[in-house]
Amino acid sequence: YYKEHHDVNGDDFYQFSGPRMITFFLYLSDVEEGGATRLTDLKGDDSHSLFLDVQPKKGMALIWPSVLNENPMMMDERTYHEALTVKKGRKYGANAWFYLRTYKGNDCDINALDAIGQKYGEEESEDDIYSSETDLHDE
Repeated sequence: YYKEHHDVNGDDFYQFSGPRMITFFLYLSDVEEGGATRLTDLKGDDSHSLFLDVQPKKGMALIWPSVLNENPMMMDERTYHEALTVKKGRKYGANAWFYLRTYKGNDCDINALDAIGQKYGEEESEDDIYSSETDLHDE
């Protein structure tokens, strides 16, 4: 299982690809008991008073935003999530992340990226890129 986490971290905003905009998670198996994906704080206020558990079902997909519509340079605090423990059976899933810009290569205009960061009060960007854009999970 995976503990509570977010699919964006602070460094994402300084990558050529920009932040992960959307997460797509596909369930590749049914799970007999447990194994739900929990969106842990839908209010985004650290109260954890409103959450959603989604039970795995083969062929079903979850899609959620990682950033705010009105400001893609800000993380959406409502989409922290975790994978609950599988009590019976096996859970297989695959995810893909959709980024703000082209994922591979240096096709990004670094000056334009800096301008976006400055518009939203961010520091200048760095020129690192991610090494992986998809993960396969066996839980």
